[in-house]
Amino acid sequence: MGNVCEPPMECCTVRARNDAGVLTTTQTCVATGACPMGGVADECASELSCGAGMMCCRGGAGGATATTCEAMCAMGAAPICATDAGCPTGDMCVVPMGAMVGVCRPGAPPPRDAGTGG
Repeated sequence: MGNVCEPPMECCTVRARNDAGVLTTTQTCVATGACPMGGVADECASELSCGAGMMCCRGGAGGATATTCEAMCAMGAAPICATDAGCPTGDMCVVPMGAMVGVCRPGAPPPRDAGTGG
């Protein structure tokens, strides 16, 4: 996500064709509920946008793609995280190189081979 909007504002992403017919994506901070039809409103960018103990969840029921702050992400929704604290207990936040947010993955990273050549 490009914008990080402070509550009560939400990030509104709209994909539309410009005057040249090229499909473009714009993101702006708008008042809650002001994202136009066809736009996707994001309530959070990561757990850092939510209150204490809350997760930032993307997706869920009906294939929704907007993000919301929840105590626990619903089945089918993915936690969007900036730190391990944004993940369910026991999971870790995996942030791709160059990105500011990532997704939660189960458990700790796999152990490395000690390389003893046994």
